[in-house]
Amino acid sequence: MAFTPKALLLLLLAVVYVQQGEVLAKIPDRCQCEESSLVNRARRDTIKEFYITPKRPNCDKVEIILTQKPENKTTASGQLCLNPQKQQGQLLQNCWTRLNINNTDSLKMSVCWQ
Repeated sequence: MAFTPKALLLLLLAVVYVQQGEVLAKIPDRCQCEESSLVNRARRDTIKEFYITPKRPNCDKVEIILTQKPENKTTASGQLCLNPQKQQGQLLQNCWTRLNINNTDSLKMSVCWQ
């Protein structure tokens, strides 16, 4: 069965559309961090990993989300929003830019403090 050029083009467009949707689904459409909930600093040993969400149409600020280590086996890990303007936020942004070459969803905190 031979594909006509139109059918091949439509198939290609469908594949691109699906892939684009997967990428866009990972980026939240609104800000996750409230100004009042930003922390200026977090203890490194309590943070498991972090991710950075860039500015986007519905959120005009960079957001740094920290995932805390669980305190014990029965507690769930929580999340904190780190102030990107403070020293620790700047250091993590520099680390993210330097080390996140594969565009992963998050980085382990330990890779930035070796």
